[in-house]
This record gives sequence, structure tokens and C-alpha cells, in this order.
Amino acid sequence: MTTSRQCKFCLPFPGLQIPSREDKEQAAHQARRNERVQAIVRRWEEDVHPRARQFFPGEGELEKILTHLAEGTDRRHDLLDPGPGNQCVPWHGATNNADSQAMMKITFKAKEDSDQPADCYMYVNRILAFLFASDDSY
Repeated sequence: MTTSRQCKFCLPFPGLQIPSREDKEQAAHQARRNERVQAIVRRWEEDVHPRARQFFPGEGELEKILTHLAEGTDRRHDLLDPGPGNQCVPWHGATNNADSQAMMKITFKAKEDSDQPADCYMYVNRILAFLFASDDSY
């Protein structure tokens, strides 16, 4: 039996998991269809913390991030509702080379007075904490 590695930086979202190569081969990623992606993004938008709305004020910025999260997880799993026993949610998106941690590229304005976009690679667990965690746990 193979075991997936739990993301060591996942607090306060301990359920994010990077599947091992064997796990990926055994349980193929079941991607969400476009309408399912849109539906889960709308549902997640209801739970986004106000600090995230302030940080990503541009039209569609927050939606792009949530869409990327929806596309990086299996249709059978929900990042905000891991199910009975806090079932782990495998990440099927990009990972870093050093230790295979879940990563995501975010593009946003570098400065308020600039129209130049800046790319930033961030750990998915940190994005989840920023987007959804309460002030007390963030």
C-alpha cells in the first residue's frame, strides 16, 4: 500500500495532501467540468475572508485564484469540506522541485500605481489560509 505525503506546512488546513506517484497512478485525477468549476468557485466565494477581497480587488482576480484551486483538486473533493474524518484532499496541480509542496502561480499588480503585473509562486496551503482562515487562526 502506498501512502501520500501530507503537506508539512498545511496548518490550518491539514487536509491538503500531495499524492505520491503510485497514488496518482492508482487514482487518476477526475477533473471538474467547467460548470462544476464555476459552481464551486461561487460557493467558495461566499466563504472568502474580507482581507482577500481587499488584497485582490481587481475584476476577476479572486475568481482566477479560486478557479485554479478548483482545477487543481479532484471533483470528488472539496477543499473547504474535506468530509468525514477530515479526509485529505489530494493536490493535482504544480509542485515545487525541492520537496513537492503544492504551489500556485498568482499574477497581480505589483504596485497600486502600476499597471505592470507581477507573478508570484505561492504555497497552496498559505493561499488557503489567507483566503479562508479567520483572523484568530491566521
